[in-house]
Amino acid sequence: MPQIDSAVLHKMIGRTAGDAAAHGTKIVDSTGFSIYRYQDWHNAECGTISAKQFAKLHVARALGGTVCAAAVTPGRANDSPYLREMLARMPRGSGDMLADAQYCGVENCQAVQDSGCRPVIEPSSNYKIEGDDARAEMLRFLEEHPAPSAKYSARGTMSRASSRP
Repeated sequence: MPQIDSAVLHKMIGRTAGDAAAHGTKIVDSTGFSIYRYQDWHNAECGTISAKQFAKLHVARALGGTVCAAAVTPGRANDSPYLREMLARMPRGSGDMLADAQYCGVENCQAVQDSGCRPVIEPSSNYKIEGDDARAEMLRFLEEHPAPSAKYSARGTMSRASSRP
């Protein structure tokens, strides 16, 4: 697989996002894309072809669409650590940060809370509330507010948009 250098991507995002996207709801998601022609990410995700030919784009964006931070990784890279990497490049903010279960670790919930935002991260189906850390606090909040809001459905927009021909 060719080496992926995302320095240009980071520069471009840094120039456009600024403080405007720091407050309000932010959405974190990832999607795969082919780095070779005529390949289909969905087939790789289902295991019918090798994901070595793909890369993943992880994006943190404001609800209005402004990209706040991004990372490009090899296709099978674990999503979890890239949330913390993107948070480190974003200005401190406020509001909710929506993400799916791949990002629901204790370290990520704490990093989101430390950034000034409230984590609203979909837990896995077998989650347990233990302790009093940021993840446990978030899980208690989600139990008290079962439908985080219609905003949460916007989280999958990036995957749907990138899978269109």
